[in-house]
Amino acid sequence: MPFPDNDIPINGFGKSYELIQRSKDDEFVSASTVKHNRQSTYTFETLQESAQFLLDRVKTRPKIGIICGSGMG
Repeated sequence: MPFPDNDIPINGFGKSYELIQRSKDDEFVSASTVKHNRQSTYTFETLQESAQFLLDRVKTRPKIGIICGSGMG
């Protein structure tokens, strides 16, 4: 698999992001740093176990994957 085999959450929680707000004429208004502190993250192993569960029961194999949602709760 092309993903690392470790216990690091891969859904973005625990990271900080800078949000910049601009006015309609593209003037800088404000900036803030947001940190996601969600406790229920999924490890790579948990996601891999879920994927294997499906792969063991479905004959067709996906060629692409679509991730829906922002991950922001």
